[in-house]
Amino acid sequence: MKRLILTLGSVLLIATSVSANSETPTLGTKDSKSNTGTVTSIENMYYWGVESNYGKATGYANSLEEANKMVALVGKKDIITYKKVISK
Repeated sequence: MKRLILTLGSVLLIATSVSANSETPTLGTKDSKSNTGTVTSIENMYYWGVESNYGKATGYANSLEEANKMVALVGKKDIITYKKVISK
């Protein structure tokens, strides 16, 4: 049983090192060049924060409407004790 686990571990180690040396990714690696965010400048960002009876939540949004929507989603079933939305 120990030899089986050792053999499988060795095979996995060799397979990951081979894929790291090849040009094309084979084991589901994430492409770092692709950017899904389309924010063009920091001036369009809104920082929002909510403090409720269960804790704190913060984040960023692209518009004031999205920030208010996130505040509403976070505090939907909670009692909001403090909220803020800040723009640059």
